[in-house]
Amino acid sequence: IDALAFSLVPPDNQSYAWVLKEMTQFLEVTDVEQRRGLFGFRFSARFGDGAGVIAWGGESQKGRVYFSLMGKGCSMVTRWADLACWLERHRATIKRADLAYDDFDGQLVSIAWAIREYQGDGFNAGGRKPIHQCYGDWLEGDASTKGRTLGIGNRASGKYARIYEKGKQLGDTASPWTRIEVEWRAEDRFIPYDLLTRPSHYLAGAYPCLSFLSKEQSV
Repeated sequence: IDALAFSLVPPDNQSYAWVLKEMTQFLEVTDVEQRRGLFGFRFSARFGDGAGVIAWGGESQKGRVYFSLMGKGCSMVTRWADLACWLERHRATIKRADLAYDDFDGQLVSIAWAIREYQGDGFNAGGRKPIHQCYGDWLEGDASTKGRTLGIGNRASGKYARIYEKGKQLGDTASPWTRIEVEWRAEDRFIPYDLLTRPSHYLAGAYPCLSFLSKEQSV
């Protein structure tokens, strides 16, 4: 799990401080730094030196609080199943969830693999071939040193895939490390709490070409 965002209305007229305190059950919440409004909320705060953000306030929000964790924050969560139960108990709405698979040797997942799968039917999920975008130094081909990214789909539709050369992105110009991420947004779909307890199953089912992940997994 590489990103998670949810919103909810705290019980008994509680505020964003209640959400922060509740989240300390699942990860360390430190260095809270209040900032300007965010995502249509009047106020926001960053915590954990970029681990996540929380936003609240504004008449149109009707008491809702928004809480988001990116990669660093997700790596700090110790009990995903308990967090999923907490979200369900408090009727939170998962707004975004990203699942990622890393192939450190580039044996199963690579840019060349992603191109082949896209040109075939590997990313077709019951409809027309999704659109794609290319980012990075693609003109260099396999000699790329900064890393290439292939985007599949449209983020506005609620599901989007990224395949990119993670090792090169981090500065290792010869690294074969490739990552695939699938991002779900609650645009036109319900993101189930179960995704947090069985992420590999949802990632394997996201596209036909990822079905092998139901067999090839590592903790």
